[in-house]
Amino acid sequence: MEITWGFLLLFTVFIFPGLIIRRLYFFGEFSKQFGYNDPLLKTIAYALVPGLLNATLAFLVYDGLFGDIDLGRVFDRYKDLADGSFRHSQNEGKPLDAHFRQEILPFLALLYLQAFLLGLLSGQLVRWTGADTRFKILRFKNKWFYLFTGIHRRIRKYQPHFQEENRFLFAIADILVEAGGSTKLYSGTVIDYELAADDCQELRQVVLKDAQRYSSQALEDGKEVFAPKRIPGNLLVVDCAKMVNINLTHIYETDEQRHSRNQAFRRAWSVWVVVVTILMIPLPFFRIDAIDYAWYDSIMRMTWLGKICMWVVASQILQLANPYVQDSESKLFRTAEWKVWAAKILILPVLWLIAIGVDKAGKWILSWFT
Repeated sequence: MEITWGFLLLFTVFIFPGLIIRRLYFFGEFSKQFGYNDPLLKTIAYALVPGLLNATLAFLVYDGLFGDIDLGRVFDRYKDLADGSFRHSQNEGKPLDAHFRQEILPFLALLYLQAFLLGLLSGQLVRWTGADTRFKILRFKNKWFYLFTGIHRRIRKYQPHFQEENRFLFAIADILVEAGGSTKLYSGTVIDYELAADDCQELRQVVLKDAQRYSSQALEDGKEVFAPKRIPGNLLVVDCAKMVNINLTHIYETDEQRHSRNQAFRRAWSVWVVVVTILMIPLPFFRIDAIDYAWYDSIMRMTWLGKICMWVVASQILQLANPYVQDSESKLFRTAEWKVWAAKILILPVLWLIAIGVDKAGKWILSWFT
């Protein structure tokens, strides 16, 4: 019975949370890497490492927030249930249900919530930061994801061969498959793909848009050429179980498209800085109780002219968040030069002194009428 309870403790605290972390870590395009077809012992072994890390962190967090927990003592109480002579009514000490409610349930809730968050966020974080393209140990086994999405050019061994810096748009695939004792060549824009159920590195199907099939045509001089023929329909699903080879052509945005995209972003950023500046207008004139700072109280005690000047100061501070300026001649947005930054910074104390001076002058004039 000791082995049974020991394995239950191991599975509940370490193995199952580790399985949750690994399942959520391999998300979306990488979900088949979780290993549904892996041997059971291999799956458990892979789950132990994240499970141990998760349990260690859970013990530290629980100890810091709620106090220490002795799982061994609790499981000893549960093992007593296997003893035929055990009588719960005659047992002294803390009741069994109290142990469960006060220690086991809160700890397990923290343990599994933490496993869920770690698994859900860790895989997304690896992809969002691009750490899988820089560190091979973090790279997912789905090589087709990197090839079909153009992310392969960020991997170190591909970088010398791909100097294109414009944004990736889509990939065109030429797929040569064997069918009926002969080979057929299909071409089209890659929309989606499917991997083999038992091997996350084997390509099983590719979905093509604007698909074409190449067939041989004989010319008058006896020569034979391959000519494309458009396949009717919206999407073509190519069975790649007997794929001979595949050729990929990556399409990137043009320099004009990249320039337009950059201009649109810079314009939108500049507009939002202006919008936030306008939304700040009520702050100096109408007190907001949630803002409880001495500097805010001093502004609220200023005259109307002083408050207007302080709003100008705040607007200038917000301009530090906008690194772009619009050229007066071409009307294009560009990154501000160091002279512009120096002017933005140097004008701040000048505007602040003007605001203080205007406020004092306004109060001095108002004192004539009181």
